[in-house]
Amino acid sequence: ALSSASILIVLFLLIYTYVLAFLTQTIDFFVLGRILRSLINMIVIYFCVYHLVYARLISVDEIIRYIIVILSIGSFVILAQVIFPSIQPLMAELVGFNKSYLSTRAFGLTAGYDTAGYLSALVSMYSIYLYTQYNRRYKYVYLMSFVLSGIAVIYTSRSSMAMMLGLFLVVIYYSITTKSASSKRLLMPLLIITVPVIIYIIPLFVISFGLDIDFENIPLLEFIYGTDSLSFNKNYASTNIGEVAQVFLFLPDTIFGVIFGTAHNVHSDIGYVKIIHIGGIIMMFLTIVVYFVLPVRLCFSRGLSQIVRIDPNTSKYIVLMIMFVIVMFVGNLKNLYFFTRGYHELFFIIFVSITALRNSYVDEQNGREYMRSL
Repeated sequence: ALSSASILIVLFLLIYTYVLAFLTQTIDFFVLGRILRSLINMIVIYFCVYHLVYARLISVDEIIRYIIVILSIGSFVILAQVIFPSIQPLMAELVGFNKSYLSTRAFGLTAGYDTAGYLSALVSMYSIYLYTQYNRRYKYVYLMSFVLSGIAVIYTSRSSMAMMLGLFLVVIYYSITTKSASSKRLLMPLLIITVPVIIYIIPLFVISFGLDIDFENIPLLEFIYGTDSLSFNKNYASTNIGEVAQVFLFLPDTIFGVIFGTAHNVHSDIGYVKIIHIGGIIMMFLTIVVYFVLPVRLCFSRGLSQIVRIDPNTSKYIVLMIMFVIVMFVGNLKNLYFFTRGYHELFFIIFVSITALRNSYVDEQNGREYMRSL
């Protein structure tokens, strides 16, 4: 029912945006094509993934491993582009990357630095979590994915590093205070990757907040960034949060536009601003339902809670869903990831897989109770 509800909401949004485009005489293929593509992919995913998981022809664990492998390949490509920058122009044409090339940043298999970074941060976060849960051969795969993706995040964007670093600090605290041996072994790999990230990220966040601190001619930082003078503007980024908000934070000019939208894609880096302009508060509300309300309802549903009580190991599915929700909503402060190619499909695959697992269990339990009543 939850998966069907998501599809019906997106179907309504498709009709809504087409009607709005007709009323406002605005034909924006970015808007209309995005919603249409999202709906078609949701239907395909539902009929393929849902029925495979429900019939237990494929497990949620297998789907998660495929996702981790695919995202880790993306992280590997990021590192390859940094080491061999000459391949960036060739790959840019394949993935639609149209920004300037920077020596300390890479876009992987996506069309943007942040887009690549958030996915690498997600797989890094989740891989180290799985590493604490597994005592089988897969745990070394997760550890390798954590290290590879964690390093890749450094070469994407400041916001990606912030998202990853925040969770790392939480996990480090948990590793220090817990009495669990499986969690304590997290501490060393986390410290190995977190300390360099902190050293690397400090000057970048000085830029982000517009602080006037001179980092020029500091030998350690010159060694890290590979420049004689820290030319941040050329090698990483030059904008700060105040400048971004001043340029990209704005609403439609009319009350009608704020409430119903304009069916038009505006030039803004903030995803929430784009959604408001496209479909107003109405679309923003329904988007929150699709990406937050329904997933949270699934995670805390009775059927899934029963599965976790029977097999505590299945709580990792809830963790993945919650992590993805966090990445989506935090990421949209910087770019539009709602109904975005790759992010939307990955989100729905996870959502549908967990829904199918829960429904399969609930229907099986109901069938047993019915047989007992005969």
